[in-house]
Amino acid sequence: RAPTKTKRAKGAKGAKGAKGAKGASSKRKIQSSKVESGKYLTKTQAIFDDLVSNVGEHPVRSLIDALDGRPLRVATVCSGTESPVMSLHHIANAAYKHWSIKLMIEHVFSCEIEPAKQAYIETNFRPPVLFRDVTELPSGAGTTAYGSIASVPENVDILIAGTSCVDNSNLNAHKKEKGALVDGVHGQGESADTFNSTLRLAALND
Repeated sequence: RAPTKTKRAKGAKGAKGAKGAKGASSKRKIQSSKVESGKYLTKTQAIFDDLVSNVGEHPVRSLIDALDGRPLRVATVCSGTESPVMSLHHIANAAYKHWSIKLMIEHVFSCEIEPAKQAYIETNFRPPVLFRDVTELPSGAGTTAYGSIASVPENVDILIAGTSCVDNSNLNAHKKEKGALVDGVHGQGESADTFNSTLRLAALND
């Protein structure tokens, strides 16, 4: 009897192993079929086409109707590589492709303190105004990347910011002491300065 039980156990183990191998093989087939059927989106515009189609026509059309024939006015601060501006243009392209509706985007101004990023923005996007320091902008004017003084454009619909977080990061071993509460945020060096300035700038267009 003992050998019989052992034999059955081995048989069961073998069957289990075969089942596992079969399952792994099936899984590989499923994964490979996804690749072959084009389920993976690798082009940026194709990704936005898919996202916008899932959102649906009504929200996009409602936005266009609310704009009443004018473009969506967009400004960025701590602009970096201007990915939000690129994304909005991809969204507009997708809306036109799906429903033949035209969402117009107007890039009103950028603000970036890093010279290399300023050069990238100017070369690739050419905003009407490229400011240098967001902390100047709540006053209504600021220094441009070229050293001149320009007024801050008004009537902005969307202000997009990506302010520095270095002074608040737990990875920073030299964080500054928390200062006074300003606009709901405790001051901590450049991070708080840029964030609070962005809040005040947004309030100008409220």
